[in-house]
Amino acid sequence: MKAALACLLAVWLAGCGPVPRPHAGAYQGSDADVAVTRIAHGSLVLSMRGTRFVVDPWFHSGLLWRQAEPLGLRPEALPPAAAVVLTQRNAEHFDEEALASLARSIPRAVAPAPLRDALLALGFVDVRGLAPWEKATVEDTTLTAVPSSGGDAQLGFVVASGDVQVYLAGDTGPFDALGEVAAAFPDLDVAFLPIGGRRILGVRRDMGPEQAAEAVALLQPAVAIPTHYGAQGLAPFLWHASDPVAGFRAALAERGLADRLVALEPGESWHRF
Repeated sequence: MKAALACLLAVWLAGCGPVPRPHAGAYQGSDADVAVTRIAHGSLVLSMRGTRFVVDPWFHSGLLWRQAEPLGLRPEALPPAAAVVLTQRNAEHFDEEALASLARSIPRAVAPAPLRDALLALGFVDVRGLAPWEKATVEDTTLTAVPSSGGDAQLGFVVASGDVQVYLAGDTGPFDALGEVAAAFPDLDVAFLPIGGRRILGVRRDMGPEQAAEAVALLQPAVAIPTHYGAQGLAPFLWHASDPVAGFRAALAERGLADRLVALEPGESWHRF
């Protein structure tokens, strides 16, 4: 058994390059109604009229999941934020080392209810554990937890400040209740959608480019920003879509939605209004 595990590890390491060096750039703030800086994979800094959130921080690669692109921001370059937002507990979303460090300066977290005790144990003192369709208010911003494909422990969020609404899908597969999200929030300004197409033993678990484009057609956001790509897993058990951004762009173009796409490199920022 040990020999087999060692062999699998050797095969995986042989197929993985070193984790890319992080960018050394600083965070560029904005007073726009919506601003975002992509860190890596699904990790980003979201600002809603000046209220900032760190979403799904992932700064440390592990054995099962490794970053295949450079971090857009180093942890020490993160700006002050009102809360950390978590969509699930998978390692590339729930980086315990990063979270324990962030809890020292950002005491508040918003997450699915089953993650609450773990976040308190990591040092957060104000944890809003939500079930689907429950809300939390952080400063002048409302976060509504919405369903995803992963049950109550894996949720998306609609973040709203005044009449500006942003959808954070998290790393979800297609799910029937997405139509309910579209009906409840018909005027989305931005949708962050996963395009990585993760498969486990050949079975798709998360949206790929085609499924994400279908979600854009249903949700009709003004802007679609792809997330949850730029990671590598333990091949051949875990793998992702090849060149997902190009696939997403093509799938949107087929649906007449190419003008909605804003694709961000790690460290790149975008703002609107």
